[in-house]
Amino acid sequence: MKRPLQYIHLPPDTVPSAVVASRPFSAVVIITEEVEAEWRHVVSEWLVKEGCLCMMAWGTDCSRWDDSVDVANLEAHSWGDIPKGQSVMTTWHDDELLSEVFWNADNSNFEWLEQKHFKHLVILDISETNREVQMKELYAKSCESVP
Repeated sequence: MKRPLQYIHLPPDTVPSAVVASRPFSAVVIITEEVEAEWRHVVSEWLVKEGCLCMMAWGTDCSRWDDSVDVANLEAHSWGDIPKGQSVMTTWHDDELLSEVFWNADNSNFEWLEQKHFKHLVILDISETNREVQMKELYAKSCESVP
């Protein structure tokens, strides 16, 4: 099920300012650069504030991104109970191909959120270089094939 896709290029140490086109959304965060923990947290807070309910991290220090978004979600709810439908599911994928992560992002079932699929997918590309064309092409190819 291919769905609307938004590519956001975010060079390291840049304040995220893009507006996500539709909420809730899932995000594949592609990390190709090492970043400072403080900046990672700023981006994680932005993802939660923008309405990300599923974040799949791939690349450099992806497990730290998983933890950072978890913490940002807890902070957004004052470390208390997170209301139903506002919990962010996070995963990290350091041993998978990016094409597999894209396939999973397009085919995952989120029934626990009382919705089968998010209507919108964001590719958040944390790199010095804008790779919109390449990432959208890889996404399209990944969704056509079964891993």
